Amino acid sequence: MATTARSLWGAAVLAAAMALAGCEQAGPPYLEAQGGSFIFNYRLAQAYAGVMVVPRVHKTFPKGSIIEVSFQDPAGGPAIVMKKDVTDPRRLTYSFETPALRGIKANTDYTATIRLIGADGGELDKLVKIFRSDVDESVLPKKPPVIGPGYTRNPDAGPDSL
Repeated sequence: MATTARSLWGAAVLAAAMALAGCEQAGPPYLEAQGGSFIFNYRLAQAYAGVMVVPRVHKTFPKGSIIEVSFQDPAGGPAIVMKKDVTDPRRLTYSFETPALRGIKANTDYTATIRLIGADGGELDKLVKIFRSDVDESVLPKKPPVIGPGYTRNPDAGPDSL
């Protein structure tokens, strides 16, 4: 009976140690995304997507790692992939904005996959962010109503653009 109790106790301790080791290895995630949405710029007659990536306060990014964000292209083309080197592990934010997008449909989910890639090329963390707009690109004018930093009226935009 004592041998069975010791065996059970030993198995329980071993299982607990393995569980703790698994938690210790994985640890808290590196990545967190704040904000993130489609931005419709009426003045430029363009829409784009943006997201801000921040390290968790209790876990800095390893030096030499890369943050990679893959935005789904609403027009159906290949993903728009952007990368930034982690040059200072204490840096607090990394912002990503796509070039102008076409094909944005209202009430449709689009994804952005954010990955932290270590200096050795291995994936350290990954998260997926969903973007959704309640309007589509039809709210934008065909041509920018103004040009330049002084909001000069665009002569090519036509009289109804403002």
